[in-house]
Amino acid sequence: MKKYITILIALLLFSCNKTKEVTIIPYKDWDLRGVNFTNTEYFYQGQKVFKISIDKETKDFAVIIIPKIKLNYTGGNYRISFIVKKGDIGNLMGLRIAGVPPKQTDIIFDLNNSGDFKSKKTEDLTKNEKIEITPLSDNWFRCSVETELDSSSISLIIGPTIGNRPIRIWESLLDNNRSIDLFFIPESLTIKEL
Repeated sequence: MKKYITILIALLLFSCNKTKEVTIIPYKDWDLRGVNFTNTEYFYQGQKVFKISIDKETKDFAVIIIPKIKLNYTGGNYRISFIVKKGDIGNLMGLRIAGVPPKQTDIIFDLNNSGDFKSKKTEDLTKNEKIEITPLSDNWFRCSVETELDSSSISLIIGPTIGNRPIRIWESLLDNNRSIDLFFIPESLTIKEL
């Protein structure tokens, strides 16, 4: 009897400590606004590499929107991460975690200086953020944010940016620089409940 209880407790502890991945819609269904999202011939760690570049015809902003991501529960701790490489011209990757407006957190990852980032919060969508840039091989980086999310669903907004604008509006096109680009692995984008 004690043996069965011990096994049952061990199974319960194991299942409680397991991280759960949150479902994200496939990248072919992401909302592209003012960007080109081009499949390259390259692979990194067995995953397709895409090039994100600003569409020369866009006038407002350049982003990829991953909408309506249902979280397992409000107030949970989550890790959002993805793999990115600086482009031929660009070296800054913007990430917006958006809840019900105006709640959002903006982060800019600097791919020239591993470990450098800027962040700005509007209201309290995220709490206790831990932001990291981890160098991988061949100049790739894993960008990640661990945070408590005060929402039952979020949208993620990503895209290349330049460093001369306020972080709150990193996605807007305030100048004529439309040449920035980045390399991105869409299948590497994950959200995990911790």
